[in-house]
Amino acid sequence: MYYTLEDFLETDNPETLSVISRARELTRAYYLTDYGDELKRNQILSELFGGIGKNVAIDIPFHCDYGKNIFLGDDVIINMNCTFVDNKPIKIGSHVLIASNVQIYTAAHPVLPQERLVSNWKELDTTFFRTYARPVEIEDNVWIGGGCIILAGVTIGKNSVIGAGSVVTHSIPANCVAVGNPCKVIRSFDNEITPEYQTKSMENNKWVQWAIELQSLAQAGLTYGKDIYDKERYTRIREISAEIMSQISDVPLDKVKDLFCNESGYQTPKVDTRAVIFKDRKILLVHENNGTWSLPGGWCDVDQSVASNVIKESKEETGLDVSAERLIAVQDWRLHNVQNYAYGVVKIFVLCKVVGGSFAENIETTEIGYFGRDELPANLATEKTTAQQIQMCFNAYFEDNWKTQFD
Repeated sequence: MYYTLEDFLETDNPETLSVISRARELTRAYYLTDYGDELKRNQILSELFGGIGKNVAIDIPFHCDYGKNIFLGDDVIINMNCTFVDNKPIKIGSHVLIASNVQIYTAAHPVLPQERLVSNWKELDTTFFRTYARPVEIEDNVWIGGGCIILAGVTIGKNSVIGAGSVVTHSIPANCVAVGNPCKVIRSFDNEITPEYQTKSMENNKWVQWAIELQSLAQAGLTYGKDIYDKERYTRIREISAEIMSQISDVPLDKVKDLFCNESGYQTPKVDTRAVIFKDRKILLVHENNGTWSLPGGWCDVDQSVASNVIKESKEETGLDVSAERLIAVQDWRLHNVQNYAYGVVKIFVLCKVVGGSFAENIETTEIGYFGRDELPANLATEKTTAQQIQMCFNAYFEDNWKTQFD
């Protein structure tokens, strides 16, 4: 197996031991909490985990190493006696069922003894063995059967089922049943998901698209229409589009109108620029005020070009002075990102070079960090930057003959 220095961990330094001690104290407190004290149990889990959604139930006993590297979506059930070794992030989506005695390991040790053991460990004041770690992700709607073991670096695709007792050594695709040691796909049901289920899961998205189309047509009518009565009709259509968005999103109507119906003129997509900055083969991400990570960037101002906007946004969010070097990709946000905007977005990724500066406090970000290809944070701001987009940036950086991608 191929390893990099970024894969290996120091497991016995004071900082790591302090994090582990905290997790042990919190899981013990959770174990001793009255089963009916839902408020207290949720408070402990919120303190223990890096992120937790709504309607999460975790039976006892539950074991983990760090806690802070575990991220759970909505509607998650984790049955009794599960163990999560979260030296790297464990990201679990929504509507996930995890049966009893499931073990998830982000950590492992090299197979070859000369790689696994440290001969001069006493002189180096470290452990006598090496540990590496890689993140694990379980996507939405997955069911993990009892007694399964999921190993480092694995992703289990949405809707899939892992049979009881399986040892998952490699990633499993979406829409399948996989079992065994090593775990292998025995059935794919891509074509068996009922139209009713597909319709239900896509229903809100269709309403969003209809509302966007109504808003666009209404805005064009208000821009180019001449008849006063037609303009009244277009205004009402615009109001209906806002009401639809408010109804399906639970966002107050006034706020929807402010975000959704505040432009004039023919409606066109917004332009979002993202700076891609590397240092020592690691990519720079910014930590935003809401706790998520993304590539530095933002909306392109009307008086800026793509290059100048990337430079400006980098300075504002990271404190770094950069030069725009190469165009990596031009993407349609609807095809790649979580859709939480009611308008089209064109995302432009630009490889940049640092020429000066250092991080400075600002109103948008709390810190910056450099991350290796296999150590990306689980809590990405996916409406801005997905893991796939970051991997694309790694590929562009390491390939001398990279060709700009575009949708």
